[in-house]
Amino acid sequence: MIKRLAAMLSPLVLAGGMLIAFPGTSQAATDCAGLTHISYAERFNDSKGVPMATLYIYNKTSAVMSDEPACAILYSEGAYYGQAKYMSITICDNYTGDPCVTNRGTFKDFAGPVVQKRGGCSTVTYEMKNSKGVVIVKGSAGDPCD
Repeated sequence: MIKRLAAMLSPLVLAGGMLIAFPGTSQAATDCAGLTHISYAERFNDSKGVPMATLYIYNKTSAVMSDEPACAILYSEGAYYGQAKYMSITICDNYTGDPCVTNRGTFKDFAGPVVQKRGGCSTVTYEMKNSKGVVIVKGSAGDPCD
């Protein structure tokens, strides 16, 4: 699991003994409305260590603030990249009046981006199934304020 290391090692980060290359800044800017600071990243591997998906949470700056925008994307990787499969990603901020933002459906490459205007202290839940409908990646990640 990678947490807040991206600022120090970007664009490559060591995770579980593997280097992760993050999507380029131009890709992040396109997908996440100009939010290019990776505040959280986590790669999900199968039992043989082969990557299946990577979750990214982007913010505007390195200092995560509750009223700062946040964006999350779940990218499929390896044998799952380019295959139609169910994916879901939801971002919820810590303001009770703001609704969560969800993107779910059948995708080939990624679920998202989902953006919260005040998502700096957000919680992201995610799920990815294989082509047979079996859940292979599922969980939640937080991007708590410092």
